[in-house]
Amino acid sequence: MTKNIAYNLRHAFGIGAHGPGKDVVVCITSGQILLPILMYGVIAAGGVYSAASSSFTAAELARQVKQGHSNLIFCSEDAKDVAVKAAKDCAVPLRRVLVLNSRKGAWSMKSVEGGKNAIGGKGRLDWERITDQKKLDDSLICLLYSSGTTGVPKGGKLEILWDEC
Repeated sequence: MTKNIAYNLRHAFGIGAHGPGKDVVVCITSGQILLPILMYGVIAAGGVYSAASSSFTAAELARQVKQGHSNLIFCSEDAKDVAVKAAKDCAVPLRRVLVLNSRKGAWSMKSVEGGKNAIGGKGRLDWERITDQKKLDDSLICLLYSSGTTGVPKGGKLEILWDEC
């Protein structure tokens, strides 16, 4: 399913089409069992996963969308109004706002307008295998935000350090 989502993100939404680490995908969801699969799908497509707090207001979400230069937003049904308002504030087309549905028997990731689904079809996109240490060190796959307790939330790159054992 991860490879299928990666394929659909690449071919239907252009995530990773111009190289890895350039397309930030913001997700504002609660209680979605499909969220980890979506996160890995974004990474496999060559995108950057950026989680937003499900308690965010539209203004707070819009700030994160603007900071990350995101043009694709995923939300759960309960965060749909916030996501739509933030998308409008950031000039993100509603066909690029997808509602994540993890209900049993009804899994989908459908756009608010246009009916595009990030799940389905037969396409599969394999993960890029990175063996070059410099390329690995420079890879951005996740943009994490601070809580904002000392000011507005700020995005930070998650770095993974590999030591030889």
